[in-house]
Amino acid sequence: MVGGNKAAAEAAAPILRTMGSHIIHCGDHGAGISAKLCNNLVLAASMAALAEALALGKRMGLDPAVLTDALALAKRMGLDPAVLTDVSH
Repeated sequence: MVGGNKAAAEAAAPILRTMGSHIIHCGDHGAGISAKLCNNLVLAASMAALAEALALGKRMGLDPAVLTDALALAKRMGLDPAVLTDVSH
């Protein structure tokens, strides 16, 4: 996730690719860090929800290994965030 002048971001892409394979130009200066903040929010909320689900499952007598497998399967079958918004505008 990178922000700033698009031409400058494209020029920096070879350097950025040494840190990651997916380079996304998010807009003007500051847009990359804003997108990263939003991404981190989703990750933190997901981690908290997973921890709560595992704790609940344990209290309900579920085998943590089996529940982990079930949750991993549910994640693979889950809703892709890309379908939540029309990115054409």
